[in-house]
Amino acid sequence: MGKRTIALNRCLCQQAGADCQKCRDVCPRDAIQAHEVLEDRCDDCGLCTAVCPTGAICSEVDYDRALERVVHLTPPVLMCRNIDPDGMICLGAINGRLLWGLAAVQPLSIDISRCASCKPEVFRHLTQEISDCNDALRAEKREPVRCVRVRGIPAEDRQPVTRRRFFSSFFSAAAEGLREISEASARPLYAFDPVNWLTRRNAPAGPVFPDLYIRSFCSGCGLCAAVCPEHALVIRRQESGSVDSSFDPVRCTGCGLCQQKCPLGAIELHRPVINGGKRVSERKEAER
Repeated sequence: MGKRTIALNRCLCQQAGADCQKCRDVCPRDAIQAHEVLEDRCDDCGLCTAVCPTGAICSEVDYDRALERVVHLTPPVLMCRNIDPDGMICLGAINGRLLWGLAAVQPLSIDISRCASCKPEVFRHLTQEISDCNDALRAEKREPVRCVRVRGIPAEDRQPVTRRRFFSSFFSAAAEGLREISEASARPLYAFDPVNWLTRRNAPAGPVFPDLYIRSFCSGCGLCAAVCPEHALVIRRQESGSVDSSFDPVRCTGCGLCQQKCPLGAIELHRPVINGGKRVSERKEAER
């Protein structure tokens, strides 16, 4: 079973009026209740990590290291541990923004061929995320993510198990099991925030990220910037009374907190909608 926790200091549940339940709603095993992860139910699929807008999920999986490993593979291929012993424990933590961060910089392949039989919910999630990301990549004239099937070790290449090897493996496994039990409590928990990884990756902005518009009657109070968990928005009020703003779409997760907290209703946040390779904007004519 997986060991995961929610860093409540980053969770949107700490914001008055915010009612984010994305991790709970996406969990296929009902392992998240009252902002706690039930270890006996969690299977480390990572779907909670994929949907969390603030990077509040901590786990024993070092996603930063796993993604950096993919970057340095030739060619880069996202694989789970069922295919590659050094791969990610499960690809459920991958979302469209991470796919974009990889594929917009260099061609990317992903192997989800075993996901449907292993974890159907993860397969459905990845299928949708890949489709959305590929629509965005095509809209920007970039090469889409390729779905591949990486061949595992053929059965005939596996070494036969002799009697001596069997007992040697048995006792080694027993010793390893005892060591794992004693080390379990000492395993570190990693906090993974996709925004930080995308920033280090210098991922370009693109259709997978939200759009934000600030109407002309903004007072420049700065509350939106203050509550943004990813520091995607900066507001400066000039001596002349005018308001300058800057917005980094790569840092925006579309949590909507800025829009919710704005006392004047001056913010329009538009989450990415890709349709047939073209960006669909539902933006109303903003006041200039």
